[in-house]
Amino acid sequence: LMGMLAFSVVGFSFPSPSMDPILSSLSYIYPAKYFYNIYGDQALNGFPLAYSWKYYAALMGFILLGVLLFHQSRRIVEYDEYEL
Repeated sequence: LMGMLAFSVVGFSFPSPSMDPILSSLSYIYPAKYFYNIYGDQALNGFPLAYSWKYYAALMGFILLGVLLFHQSRRIVEYDEYEL
């Protein structure tokens, strides 16, 4: 379900700048948007690698977020603190 929503929101089926402003701003939390932008810039348009640096930086931000939250999520899973 999240995959289909990601395809719709990030601009595969409809350009995100033409969407409702709320949906357009929601598209920035999906990493698929940055993969799609890199693919469009590098493979389809043939732009240099330096042109897409902000998309690569956003993907690195998602990786860094996962690394920073790994310890917290591991603690939650191991100790069952939030289980009913």
